[in-house]
Amino acid sequence: MPSWKKVVTSGSNAVLNDITLSGNISGVSASFSYVTASKVEVDASTLTIGGTALTKTDADNVKNVSNTNSGDVTLSGTPDYITISNQVITRNQVDLANDVTGTLPVGNGGTGVTSMTNLKNALDDETWTFANKLTSDGGIDIDNINIDGTTIALSSGDLTLDSAGDIVLDADGTDIILKDGGTEFGSFKRASSDFVIKSATNNKDILFKGVDASSTITALQLDMSEEGDAYFNHDISGSTIRASGDVIAFNSSDERYKDNIQPISEPLWKLSQIGGYTFNWNDKQDVYEGHDVGVIAQEVHKVLPEVVGEKSDGYLGVKYEKIVPLLIESVKELTKKTKKLERELKKLKRK
Repeated sequence: MPSWKKVVTSGSNAVLNDITLSGNISGVSASFSYVTASKVEVDASTLTIGGTALTKTDADNVKNVSNTNSGDVTLSGTPDYITISNQVITRNQVDLANDVTGTLPVGNGGTGVTSMTNLKNALDDETWTFANKLTSDGGIDIDNINIDGTTIALSSGDLTLDSAGDIVLDADGTDIILKDGGTEFGSFKRASSDFVIKSATNNKDILFKGVDASSTITALQLDMSEEGDAYFNHDISGSTIRASGDVIAFNSSDERYKDNIQPISEPLWKLSQIGGYTFNWNDKQDVYEGHDVGVIAQEVHKVLPEVVGEKSDGYLGVKYEKIVPLLIESVKELTKKTKKLERELKKLKRK
C-alpha cells in the first residue's frame, strides 16, 4: 500500500481507493469538501471531526447502520395515519371507517366482524359477562328500556321482574311511592313501626279486590270521603270485632228472602227457661273482663238453638239480638192473657 507524506489537491475531487493513516492529520487551512473512498482506515483510538471526538465504537455503529440500511426510507400504501417528512415520522389518528378494511381479529383488539350490521348480529348472538360494573354517563338503552341515573324508563309494554328468589324493595327514605304518568296516587310507608298504605288522591277510596268464582269482587272498600268508613262485601268472620264507637248493623230481614214463615211457638214458656244473670268474666277468654250481665248459652240452646253458635275455640256464643223475636212473641202472649183476665174480671164485677 502506498505511503504518502503529503497530498495536495485543488479545484477537483480526490478519489482514492485506500488510505491508511498513522499519526495525526492537521493543518490550519486543511479542509475536505468531498472525499470518496471505498475504504478508510484510521490507526488511532479517536478521530476528531469538527471538534467532536468519535471513538472506534462509534465508527463500528455507523458501519453497522450503513451495512443494514442504505438508501432513502419511503412509506407505501394509502393510509395516512403515519406520514414521513424528511427524517420526521408522524403518527396520526386511525380513521376506522377509511383506514381499516377487512376483519380485525378479536385477539388484536377488534370485533371479528367487517361491518356494524355484522357487529350487531354478533352481539345479539352472544352472552356478555362484565367482571366489573358497566358505566355510562349518557345512560344505557336496552331494547325499549332506558337506564339513566336514578331512573329506569320503559317506552312501551310491561316491565316484568322475574326472580328465582325474593324481590326486595329497600327504601331508606321510608316511602315507596306509586305514580301514574308522573302523578302520585298512593304510597307504602313505614311510620315508626307501623306499615302505612296511603291514597294520595283526595276523597278517593281504597279497594281490596279479589276473584270469587271467576268474578272480580270488592271484598273491602275504605271510603276516604266519609272519614274512612269501611264497607265489607260479605260476612265479617272472627272471634272478636272491636269498635271504639257505635256499631250500626242492619241484618237482612226482607220477607222476600224468607220461606216457611212461622210464629215462635210457646214463646212465654221458652223465655221462662232462660235466666238473666250477673257474673264476673274469668281468664279463659281475653275479650271481656270485670262484672257483667247476660244469659247462659247452654240454657238458650235448649229452647232456641237457632241463636246459639259454636266458636272456633269450641266455646258457645249467643246472638243476643236474635232473642228479641222471642221477647216480642212473649209480650204478645202475655198481652192476650192479660186481656183475657181483664174480661173475666169484668164479668165477676157484674155479678
